[in-house]
Amino acid sequence: MNEPVLEQVAQIQPSTVLSFSHYLPRQELFPEKRFLLDSSLHKVSGSLKLEEQIRRDVHVFGHTHLTVDMVLDGQRYVQWALGTPREQAAMSRAVADSGMLILYDSMAEPCVAPVQDESTRRSLETFWGQYFSAGKRDPSQICPAPFVRKYFGQMFKELETLPYDDDFFQTTPNPGPPIETYEGLFEPRWRF
Repeated sequence: MNEPVLEQVAQIQPSTVLSFSHYLPRQELFPEKRFLLDSSLHKVSGSLKLEEQIRRDVHVFGHTHLTVDMVLDGQRYVQWALGTPREQAAMSRAVADSGMLILYDSMAEPCVAPVQDESTRRSLETFWGQYFSAGKRDPSQICPAPFVRKYFGQMFKELETLPYDDDFFQTTPNPGPPIETYEGLFEPRWRF
C-alpha cells in the first residue's frame, strides 16, 4: 500500500525525513505482558513490514499511550502520548508535566529535537524510555506488576491468592519507581 509513496520519497534527497504510523513498528517498544491489563495488545503491535518502511531519521508512532523517545538499532522512535486525564497522572506524565513536544522546527539548529540523554538528565528522558534503553525488557519474566495484580485481584475476587507477590516483583527486571516530576528535565525550546 505504501510502495508508490516510498518510491517517490526514495528519489527525493531531503535533509530530514519523519515517518509516522499509528501502530508500533517493533515489539521492543512495548512493555512485557506482565505490565499490561490487556495482555493481547502484543498481537496488534510490531510489524516487520512496517519496520522496513519507516527506517528514516525519526519514526513517530502511537497506539500504546506510553511516552517513549529512544534510539533502537540506529533508528529513533518517538511516541509523545497525550493520554487520558487518568493516564496523565501515570504513563503519560511526561507530557502532562512538560507539554507538547516540538519534534521538528525548520528554523532551529538542529531542526530535530534531541533524543533523551540519561547521562546528563536533559532532553527527552521518559519512564519507559529509560527502561527500554537500559535493556531491562525481558519477555520471559511473568511476574505481574503490582498494579496488574491489584487489578486482577479486584476482578477475580473468587481467587484466594494470585501468583507471586509484590516483593517478588521487585527482584525481577522492572522500571523502578515512577519519575516524580518531569519539571526541569526538558529544554523549554522543544515544548509548547
